Amino acid sequence: MQEYKIEKNIPVPKFTGSSDSKYAFLNKMEVGDSVAVKTKQECSGIRDAMRYRKMKCVYGLESGSRRYRVWRTE
Repeated sequence: MQEYKIEKNIPVPKFTGSSDSKYAFLNKMEVGDSVAVKTKQECSGIRDAMRYRKMKCVYGLESGSRRYRVWRTE
């Protein structure tokens, strides 16, 4: 069995996010902007990433289309 060394007083690094992350474009979105995606899974991923960034949004199927759209509301 492997032994682990316990260390004390090691600071936790602050997460700043990566500028090349999958959702970096969200940092450029302004209130009223929206993005269209093809799947509900993509929509959920964007919505969750926005919530993580403390952005408010609404989302749903576009009328007359099979695409989902996510709008930044605040």
